[in-house]
Amino acid sequence: MLIVFTCSAYPFYWFYKSWRDLANAAAHQSSNAALAPFANKSCLLRTIGLIIPLLNFWLGFGLLKGIAGLHPNSESFPRKHPIGAPLLLLISITAMEFLAALPGSLYLLSFLVCIPFCFAQSWLNEYWRSVEHPPHLMRHAFTVKELAAIIVGSLWLGLVLAGFFIVPPGFNQSH
Repeated sequence: MLIVFTCSAYPFYWFYKSWRDLANAAAHQSSNAALAPFANKSCLLRTIGLIIPLLNFWLGFGLLKGIAGLHPNSESFPRKHPIGAPLLLLISITAMEFLAALPGSLYLLSFLVCIPFCFAQSWLNEYWRSVEHPPHLMRHAFTVKELAAIIVGSLWLGLVLAGFFIVPPGFNQSH
């Protein structure tokens, strides 16, 4: 839902936060080989790289593949299909982003991009539940920055939606 409320700006923050949290976990759990791809990498540079075509696909695939490999259930879809599952999510994300080019209010269909992100976050949540125990859960509330992004995005979304109902002066006058 944060994707919708921030008018699709949240995925950049989601990628950054996921890389950051996994890099921190890699620093503290050096024995976990599945976390090795996240160690000693710049989360900020990776996030900035998401704006570069083709590099964004490579970076996104790397993160999603790493998340799939962390799933604690070896019989789960992401663990059984470590290439196919992240590739399917990435293709879905890319396809949903192209929906933003649709005319009129149809571009709102691009907000369906939240669906593949829900799957990725679900896989990540399963991993965190397996390594963090309830009294020590780290990720349980929105930060001040996340709340600010939600508020600003909600206001922007409200303005966009209001634009569909506001008729500019002189709209019906013939030229």
